[in-house]
Amino acid sequence: MTLRLAAKIVFSLLCVLLAVNHGFIVGLSIWCVGGLALIKPQYTGEFCERLTMLDLVRPDPLIGGLVEENIIRAPELQVFEMAQLESGISYKTLHRIGLPTTGFRKINQGVDPSKSRYESREHKCFLFSGRVEYDRAAGQADSGGLAAIEARESSGVMLSSMQEIGSQIFNGVANEAEGFPGLKAFTPFGGAYTLNATGAAANTASSIYGVIMGEDYCRLIGGAGDIFNLGDFRDETLRDENDKPFAGRAADLLGWVGLQCSAKFCVVRIANVTAEVGKGCTDNLLVTAKELLPSGFSPTFWFMSRRSRAQLRTSRSAVTMAALQRTGDGVEVSAPVPTADVDGVPIIATDSIPNTDAIEA
Repeated sequence: MTLRLAAKIVFSLLCVLLAVNHGFIVGLSIWCVGGLALIKPQYTGEFCERLTMLDLVRPDPLIGGLVEENIIRAPELQVFEMAQLESGISYKTLHRIGLPTTGFRKINQGVDPSKSRYESREHKCFLFSGRVEYDRAAGQADSGGLAAIEARESSGVMLSSMQEIGSQIFNGVANEAEGFPGLKAFTPFGGAYTLNATGAAANTASSIYGVIMGEDYCRLIGGAGDIFNLGDFRDETLRDENDKPFAGRAADLLGWVGLQCSAKFCVVRIANVTAEVGKGCTDNLLVTAKELLPSGFSPTFWFMSRRSRAQLRTSRSAVTMAALQRTGDGVEVSAPVPTADVDGVPIIATDSIPNTDAIEA
């Protein structure tokens, strides 16, 4: 092997490794030709990673750190795709709702002309805000000083934000009337993409959501600029319940957040999942729900409550281990905590989906 050939192989290998590191290549195949090991990259076909809220706020050291610290309490935000607008707080998308007419014809016979039909849909962000206040004297009395109490309050307001947005994704205006409509409203009971689990116990219902993520499907959207802007703490005169003033410190949180659901089939929902026997989450229920989607489509993620995930685990234990067979030493055996359905679609369990909904009919 010449030095020049060796240099070319090394350079090619470095380029491939760089591409792998940036997500352009997902694998490598090794081919042996004439005693040389040649590297064949396997491309994803996509050159852009899917971004989440955490990805978009990381450039801001303060906000990025606060989101990363608290996002675990709303795990859906760790995986839910999010895009940020270049300008403004709203945009429109064009959707084809009808296809041209096609078919067979006889020789020397014409066909009626036709064309696709389209409709425009608007997606917009909603104002999200919060305010933190505390008595300046309390900060001075804290062993860590003003900085310590402000760090705790900043973490607290971001945790509240994660939980609020997580709940809004699924419950919509039932969570916050001034916020964006949620996935439950997008999948009304009795609709083409809603499956009834037939639970009947009052106020014990939950929903399971299968969401197709992507630019043309479902994603969160953030307004132009900062998705979250937590201002610096400042001195401010505060007032107690009797309107008496005292010296305090305050900071304001401001952002614009929305939810885009473009395709009508980008979300499938299983309604009326309860704790009643035979009315909980099972693999058969998830498979049946996926059959509601058009051919060739499958959810990117399943989102469900922790109760639903536990029901799925129990159902798998009964099926795969003959109703929880016991080992020789008497230790009960059960299936592992479900992380995906039978087809490999990831499962995200979250407290943002309640188990106390009214029965839908």
